[in-house]
Formats: sequence, structure tokens, C-alpha cells
Amino acid sequence: VFLGPIIDECTVILAQRLKDIRLEVDCDSAISMDCKRSEIGQILMNLLSNAADAIRGSDVGERSLIRVSVESFLDEAGRPFIRLCVSDSGPGIAEELVEKVLEPFYTTKAVGVGTGLGMSIVMKIVQAHDGKVSIQNCRELGGAAIVVLLPQRGVDEAEV
Repeated sequence: VFLGPIIDECTVILAQRLKDIRLEVDCDSAISMDCKRSEIGQILMNLLSNAADAIRGSDVGERSLIRVSVESFLDEAGRPFIRLCVSDSGPGIAEELVEKVLEPFYTTKAVGVGTGLGMSIVMKIVQAHDGKVSIQNCRELGGAAIVVLLPQRGVDEAEV
């Protein structure tokens, strides 16, 4: 599955939520992996939605920006991986909340706005693919950066 078209589809579906937010995408069109298209789409939908909500819930004005970057690389053992990062110019995530946001039903949104399931769904999908999720604050943009590492199965190391 090529990842570029999945990103494009998610941005079309979320067009209304992403309205007035600048979106930068850095993804080589040749990057692909053996996975369920719908699951990777679900990861992206949740991460993009959360980034848009964080920006809308803050006072960043014209700095409204979401950046999606995807790269393939070889780890120390020579195994191919995909690194997907969604970062934003929102308020970021307080250090004490980083672990909590991955728990089911935990939300930083107002009562009645979020279900608190987005990040736990992301975690379940990533874990099912033997991947990892890390949450950090993005110094460059000022908001959060969610990094997803996934093994790039079905790809010959020579292609990376």
C-alpha cells in the first residue's frame, strides 16, 4: 500500500476540519508497506483530527500549521521501518498528560466534544503492527508531535 494516496484521502475527508489550517506533507510517493489500508487511514484520520482540534482550541492565529512527514529508513539491524510524524502548531501536550492521552476514554477536549478513543485506537493498530508511538512536543512548530514507527514489511531492504 502506498502511503501518499492514503494521506491525500484523509485530508479530503477532513477538509472541513482542516479549513484555514495550512497543511504541509512530506511523503515520497514511492513509500509503501504491507498493511491494511483502512488501518493506516484510521491512524492518520485520528492524528490529523487531533492536531486540527488542538489548533482550533488554542490561540495560534495565522500560525495554524499541521505537518505530516513520512520516511522510510533502516534500523541498526538493517530492518526497514516507516516513520510517520504528525506535528502541529497548537499548545502541545503537558508532560504529565503524555501517558494519559494513550488511555481509552481519556480526552483533553471539553465535555461532550471528544470520546477519548482516537489515540487508544492508534495505539492498538500500531501495536498490532509491532510498531511504536511516541508523543513529544515539537520545538519547531510549538505544538505536539506524534511519531509512529512501523516495520516496513513486504519491502525488500534494497528498496529503502
